Amino acid sequence: MAAEPLNPAASGRRRLLADSVAALADQALLSALNLALGLLLIRLTTKESYGLYAQLVVGGLFAATVLESLVTGPLTNVAAGLDAQRRGVVVAHLARHQGRLALGLALLGGVAVALAVAWTGTDPWPVWLGTAFSVYVYTGSLREYVRSTGFLDGRARDVLRMDALYALATAAAVGLLAAAGRLELPAVVLALGLANLAALAVRRLPAADRSDRSDRAGHAAAVAAVWQRGRWALPGALVAWATNYSYLFLAALWLGAAASADLNASRLLLMPISLCVVAWARIARPHAARLLAERQPARLERYALASVAALELLTLAYVAVLWLALPWLEARVLGPKYAGLGTLVLAWGAYFAVYTVRWIGSALLSSGDRYRMLLASGMFCLVAMLAAAAWAIPRWGVWGAVAALALVEGLDLLLIWGVLLPRVRRAHAETAR
Repeated sequence: MAAEPLNPAASGRRRLLADSVAALADQALLSALNLALGLLLIRLTTKESYGLYAQLVVGGLFAATVLESLVTGPLTNVAAGLDAQRRGVVVAHLARHQGRLALGLALLGGVAVALAVAWTGTDPWPVWLGTAFSVYVYTGSLREYVRSTGFLDGRARDVLRMDALYALATAAAVGLLAAAGRLELPAVVLALGLANLAALAVRRLPAADRSDRSDRAGHAAAVAAVWQRGRWALPGALVAWATNYSYLFLAALWLGAAASADLNASRLLLMPISLCVVAWARIARPHAARLLAERQPARLERYALASVAALELLTLAYVAVLWLALPWLEARVLGPKYAGLGTLVLAWGAYFAVYTVRWIGSALLSSGDRYRMLLASGMFCLVAMLAAAAWAIPRWGVWGAVAALALVEGLDLLLIWGVLLPRVRRAHAETAR
């Protein structure tokens, strides 16, 4: 009997589904770890200490945003047109480039944290905290590059194993600190940094062989290829970071660190939604870039609409479960310091429902190298965010911060889905004629 012919399309769909499940499991693991660590600090530290921790995490996200826009984001688009061998060479070249950028960001970040903490007096060990933050940023950047290239190569299950080791190392280190009664911020941040190194024992940074290391022209070409896109991606990414996280610093400025703690504690409970969206993007962006390279806009549009429906259903289900569990969480986990967060949680739920749809649109634009559009969108949103926050936070307190964020996400959603994506669709249609 003759063998049945293989079905490449079905095989591709099965692999995409398997990678998507592994990516979701990976983000679920990291989300659970982030949530558990946040709740532990909420329970066992002061509001001021937790508020400072939240700002340090956002500072780490700033470094990750810079590297994502300069290296790993553009790499996704560059690699879409390369075979496996050439892609491996480019990934190894960019590992060196990314490592140098990460080291510079880590040193600058550590100095900035030490000076800011010494000036504000928010922690008694500013130098130690700055040093720990440098370690956290540098090792986290190395691990994030390995994660990104793992998803790019279709090795989501390898990434899951690496992050499982990271979670175990973090849980063990922070658990020991809690048992010893030493949950000071420098120790916690250093523990996170060392856990990143432990995870890299499973999946190392991509390394070039000897011939590739001496290939200076190839290295320069790889850096130039990502810089061509990164020079437009970086301003847009920084503007988006400022739009999404400036509320935390503005709230601390106008309302104090305790208000930042309330905002972050309520948002923390909804962060699994954000991490699921990030998990989707890890798989969707390379897939979308391939579909665009193959000139299949109809398939991409169906995939995008299916993603919106799935992630919105997930968001609604999660918010409903969280709302039902909130009385227990307030009584048994959050404690009296954070009583009355229920309405804030609902407000964040509405925000994330809008954020999810907007994020999918932004990911589609970046997959198509539309970084200039994202920059224009980001600039518009940053101006709107600063204006809305300056008006709303002094009047409505923490409610004003969430309202300003939700308003800006709604405006960005309308701009991306109502103006920018239709413009891209028309451009593709004209090119195909």
